[in-house]
Amino acid sequence: MHYTNPKTTPPEKHHVDFGISVDESIAKNIYGVINKTIPQLRCEKARDIGSRYHNQAIIYLLEKWLPNSGEKL
Repeated sequence: MHYTNPKTTPPEKHHVDFGISVDESIAKNIYGVINKTIPQLRCEKARDIGSRYHNQAIIYLLEKWLPNSGEKL
């Protein structure tokens, strides 16, 4: 889940969460991996198969889809 636009946000302020499904709670760890629940709300998703350093799916969603959707970030 992208909270910021990687093209317009400095790398040190860019915020992304990666979502996976787990069968049990994640214990406190040195990596900062935590349990979270995605809130039930209207969402759009896109899949980008390529470099994680140049994700075209999020750029499309933020720059093309979102402005034309009537939704808010």
